[in-house]
Amino acid sequence: MDGAYRTPLGDVPIDSACADALRARCPFLSLDETWQRGEHAVEVVLPFLQRLAPANLSVVSVLIGSEDAAEWTQFSDALAQMILMQEEPVLVIASSDLSQYLPAPETVERDRLLIEAIGTLNVTIFTRAVHAQTVPVCGAAAIACWLGTVTRLGATTATLAAYGTSAEVGGDPHSAIGYAGLTAR
Repeated sequence: MDGAYRTPLGDVPIDSACADALRARCPFLSLDETWQRGEHAVEVVLPFLQRLAPANLSVVSVLIGSEDAAEWTQFSDALAQMILMQEEPVLVIASSDLSQYLPAPETVERDRLLIEAIGTLNVTIFTRAVHAQTVPVCGAAAIACWLGTVTRLGATTATLAAYGTSAEVGGDPHSAIGYAGLTAR
């Protein structure tokens, strides 16, 4: 994949070599751009990266919709291998809402359980927590791949940086969406 993502802050080039290497290691990855229509994860994250990252920022965006745990494992292995071969530092981000469209107190309780599961850095514990919920996490596969990748890179702890709901910033308290930021080291 060649080109760049365009935001109001400028263009962010796609790291084509890394994207090609990931596709070579994961033949199930597709270049079908129709999958990204309507997807907002990249457009939400990129402006923050443009403000905080070095000027030579480049990205590889992967939309993960598969529910196949074997593909998650293969992708996590490939991504960790690619990161270990890079000379420059790499940041791995998984973008997902948590609970969606529930009363705010229920959103907070369900999200607490999901955040605790993510905090274990264990894909199996996380996927069990997701399956125990009656409300799906839209980016569960992305979070599972993030967990797999960061643990392969040696992460042993996860820290909650912040948590909030849409209700806390003026959204409908009867139909809240949960958001959390976690870091792994």
